[in-house]
Amino acid sequence: MTTPRLRLVTRFVVALAELVRETANPWRRANDVARYGGMPMGKLEQVMAEAVEAGWVERHAEDPDLVKLTASGRAAALGKTRS
Repeated sequence: MTTPRLRLVTRFVVALAELVRETANPWRRANDVARYGGMPMGKLEQVMAEAVEAGWVERHAEDPDLVKLTASGRAAALGKTRS
């Protein structure tokens, strides 16, 4: 059974994958990803921390509000968008 937090993390990763699909720049602002994915902004920090911990998202070293998918994140998102 999927927990509500895992569903939010997965939704964030899928939204990020959709936003960067076929673009040269893989980095996106986390709040833009959350808005695109229809996520509650109050949970964004927790969702990002869990996505990083899962190895699905990387935060930019100089600007932690910028995020990009890791190879594992792309694979997870692809698995969710194919169904």
